[in-house]
Amino acid sequence: MKNYYKVTGYAFILYGFLGLAISIYFGSNSDGLAFNNFNTIFVYVLYCLFITVHFLAFLSGFYLIKGAPKVHKVALPIAIIIMLNFPIGSAIGGFYLWQYSKYKDKT
Repeated sequence: MKNYYKVTGYAFILYGFLGLAISIYFGSNSDGLAFNNFNTIFVYVLYCLFITVHFLAFLSGFYLIKGAPKVHKVALPIAIIIMLNFPIGSAIGGFYLWQYSKYKDKT
């Protein structure tokens, strides 16, 4: 069986790895802010969401390359979420959605 999602898998891995690296770098250099007001709590919640989305994109990439059929249950919502990150996330997410609509019956 042909794996149509190999290029998208590599793109997800690269996007997830770079996003994780940038998030961890900026999170480790946050000067130890305390949870004393709403803005700080909001920043940390947003930081956790960024790490979660990038980690799931990273894992989805590996499973897309592997050809696991159940990965689309995770990769589809992740592709929609990363489309908010213009222009790189939009290109990767849009490419995955295009491939998914074209090849969903063949996998």
